Amino acid sequence: MNFESAMDDLFDSSLNLEDTHYKEGYDEGHRNGLIAGKEEARQVGLKVGFEVGEELGFYRGCVDVWTSAIRLDLT
Repeated sequence: MNFESAMDDLFDSSLNLEDTHYKEGYDEGHRNGLIAGKEEARQVGLKVGFEVGEELGFYRGCVDVWTSAIRLDLT
């Protein structure tokens, strides 16, 4: 009975070793992903924010030109 118990413990530790390494790898990847994700999100946000600002500036310019054209038509 002692031999069977020792064999069970041997296999249990092997299974636990795999689970332990899997969990450690997952946790490390998750941590690294959070750090990399924040940096990537910041860069994408800056790029998209610039593009939106550029588009809004274009429309503001159109409104200014149209407003000036309306004022010239009325006088």
